[in-house]
Amino acid sequence: MEGITAKISSIMKEPGKKYNDEDNMLVNDLRSIVSKARSKAFAAVNYSLVERNWRIGQRIVEQEQNGASRAEYGKHVIEVASAALTEEFGKGFSKTNIKSYRRFYNFFPDLGIGQAVPAQLENKNSRQCLLYLPHL
Repeated sequence: MEGITAKISSIMKEPGKKYNDEDNMLVNDLRSIVSKARSKAFAAVNYSLVERNWRIGQRIVEQEQNGASRAEYGKHVIEVASAALTEEFGKGFSKTNIKSYRRFYNFFPDLGIGQAVPAQLENKNSRQCLLYLPHL
């Protein structure tokens, strides 16, 4: 096992090097493994962000609907959410983004978290969907 690890290390450290057929097969397999893992990771992160944004929007809408004077209270909810989330988690939670999360939830109120999100999103006009997702 140690010999294989050393061989992989030495091969991967020389990106411009020409390899023999056996090494080429190994390097191509390794590239494939890394590429597939990256794709899966990106898909998981994207799903998690969609779920997070939808849940934030859902919670904002629920909070606003229980508020007294809706317009003024709604503004307050957005400001509080933005300030608190930005302070704790950093970028991505501006007032504009929080409003986008709320619009996203309003546009997809029946988006089941356990369901396939991409399939449901494809059923709506893609351009409209993009209007409700902030650019992070």
